[in-house]
Amino acid sequence: FGAAPDAGSESLLAGDLSEAGDAMRAPGDAQVYRNTNFSANIPAGNKSNVMESSTAQNGKYAFFTGNWFAARSTNGGINWAYVNPYAGLPDFCCDQVTLHDESRNMLLWYRQGSRNSNGANRFRLSVSTDGGGSFCAYDVYPTGVNSGWTNQWWDYPHLQLGADYLYITTNMFDNSSSPQWTRTVMLRFPLDNLRACSSFSYNYLATTSWFTWVPVQGADHVMYFASNWPTSAPYNRISVWRWYEDQISTTSTVYTAPSWSR
Repeated sequence: FGAAPDAGSESLLAGDLSEAGDAMRAPGDAQVYRNTNFSANIPAGNKSNVMESSTAQNGKYAFFTGNWFAARSTNGGINWAYVNPYAGLPDFCCDQVTLHDESRNMLLWYRQGSRNSNGANRFRLSVSTDGGGSFCAYDVYPTGVNSGWTNQWWDYPHLQLGADYLYITTNMFDNSSSPQWTRTVMLRFPLDNLRACSSFSYNYLATTSWFTWVPVQGADHVMYFASNWPTSAPYNRISVWRWYEDQISTTSTVYTAPSWSR
């Protein structure tokens, strides 16, 4: 490894973008290889312009989620079949995320439940090793993570993969008439146990100082995640955390974002 750049300096990836870097750029415009409209396969009442969609693919198997529907293809996206997100989860609400772990040939499917009469909900994490043909599932309630998190509910999830762990971030809200945010949570689940559909212990983080954590794509043995929404002044800050997969605790760095004109 070369020496680190001096503080305050800048470095470029892959050399000078104006010369050698030009040769690394793929020529031509982006190409659409397949454009399939599967709207007719989705039942009326399950469609929305608020998609918050995600996609996972492994060869011929593809899985697609929107807020109130899911769909599966077994021929590389040529044909799609509706997957009912309420199946096995009658209290299903909305938010979904799907991922594919290539190293384990494992499809992950997150579904968020509605609040019950106590103001709590669950999320269901389903795991498939046959391209979404069948799943095992884990139900996670706030009080299952921390017994003190009563009458609260999960919302706005993000999922990303590390080398050996799945990282799930979500906000939590209370059960007041105008729900108030209570904390931001990150859960870390072992991928090998998920693939085996076995029980496991796990780690989690929680903060009341930063709203909404988002983990990076492409993490390896270190997960990076960030928030640009401090809950106290000064508000022109962004914090970046590092969570090494062989450690329980995290480290973080807070940066000041310079002001700019839109």
